[in-house]
Amino acid sequence: IDAIDALDIAQMEGPAPASFHWNKDVELVILPWERSGVLKYRLCWKVSSETESPLGQWVSFVDAETGALLNTHNEIRFFDGTILGEHDTRTVDGNFSISPLPLLNINGSELRTDVAGFYSWDTELTEVELGLEGRRVKVLNEKQNSSELQFSTSGEERVVTADDGYQSEIDQYVFQNQIYAWAAEWAPQIPNQWTQATVNVNLDETCNAHFDGELNFYQAGDGCNNTGRISDIAFHEWGHGFHYYNLLSGEWDGAMGEGIGDTISFFQTNDYRLAPYFGQNGRAIREVETNYSYPEDVVGEVHQDGLIFAGAVWDLWGMMKADMGEEVAYQTLMPIFVDGLRG
Repeated sequence: IDAIDALDIAQMEGPAPASFHWNKDVELVILPWERSGVLKYRLCWKVSSETESPLGQWVSFVDAETGALLNTHNEIRFFDGTILGEHDTRTVDGNFSISPLPLLNINGSELRTDVAGFYSWDTELTEVELGLEGRRVKVLNEKQNSSELQFSTSGEERVVTADDGYQSEIDQYVFQNQIYAWAAEWAPQIPNQWTQATVNVNLDETCNAHFDGELNFYQAGDGCNNTGRISDIAFHEWGHGFHYYNLLSGEWDGAMGEGIGDTISFFQTNDYRLAPYFGQNGRAIREVETNYSYPEDVVGEVHQDGLIFAGAVWDLWGMMKADMGEEVAYQTLMPIFVDGLRG
């Protein structure tokens, strides 16, 4: 076959047949060819070309006698892999899961991992250092005399564990990205305004968490587990930010805010209990199944009074599931909840 035929074969049978190829070159070469331990020599056309999408500097070897495409490789080398995190599945009960660390910044570049934790980078680097900061979430460690979690990766698959830092750091990166993914589907106005949450873990207090524009979680102690390791509390505190950024009219109300946070949380867990293993003995912090009514059950404490609203939504959700089925009920209730609370 001639050079033009070889060029056509390399493009059409190679890895980028639908792409525009430029900087093309064809050269007749002798290719050493080993099969079953025997070295032979093939007369081949060496075909070179470049593409932009996919990014490639392709070198192909086409047998000059048969037209068979013997080999194609890309001379651009990519630094790629997947970054995952081992985290408490829901709470501090001994169950762990491994999930992607999505939208994580790759230091020194504009690159981020995708939603599956995958990245690919055409760079000469063979190792990079990373921290837990990404498109949606930035985790800061407030433990005295401790710095933020840092880890390195040399490509391929890297699982970040508590050996790299504190468990609460990994947990919060995973949990907050989970709730942002929920918002992207049901309340996109929230991530459009609150583009990145700053999360502070291991504060030198116990048995609580709070929202002050940032998300703050406390250390273990006094009979309580580390609140940064409990997804229900992560979702609840993010729910305060949802309340703030979602509100278009009316006034901020503390009891409503607590009820909204509890509701955001049980929408993720489908459990009437809020934060099992908040206590080191396994106890939950509260539950929304008990019926409370306005105004007779108002006691003037925002967390307790918030259960009037959260319990009402839990009951409504249960009736809708019985009437419509779980999937339709969820798809119907989410716009009611989000849009209703804009006022």
